[in-house]
Amino acid sequence: MNLNWWGARGKRRGNARGIKTRSGKLTCMKKILIADDDEATRKLVGIHLKQMLGEKGIEAEIHEAVSKKDLLQKFLEHKPDLAIIDNDMEDRNDGVNAIKELRAMGHETPVYLHTSRDRDFIEKTGLKFDKNTGHLHKAKNMSESLHEIVERHLR
Repeated sequence: MNLNWWGARGKRRGNARGIKTRSGKLTCMKKILIADDDEATRKLVGIHLKQMLGEKGIEAEIHEAVSKKDLLQKFLEHKPDLAIIDNDMEDRNDGVNAIKELRAMGHETPVYLHTSRDRDFIEKTGLKFDKNTGHLHKAKNMSESLHEIVERHLR
């Protein structure tokens, strides 16, 4: 895979995250980081996102993290286009604290806090929801919620 290829006359064709398919066409590659201490949840979210993006002709590279420390390290290493983060991993509010740290470092990557707690409860922790920081409620229909996130951030 050649991610930095150039066309005729030195004009760049594609982008740094583009890949060539067998047919030679350029397709988009999106990196997604899923952080949850529950393996089944990580796998389920990854499968849903890969399928949804695949239907749009977008390749998905899924990275997983199991703790706040693992999340921060993999976020800096892989520079994802989207992160889905469980709130309660090793400690209560690990997800909220990780998002605060990422924002303090200047990262504006879309991040969704995956939790069974309601949005008002999370806002009391000091986390501010905005265009790149959202809430993915575990009790709601995951497919619909993930579809909205894909439409909003990964087109």
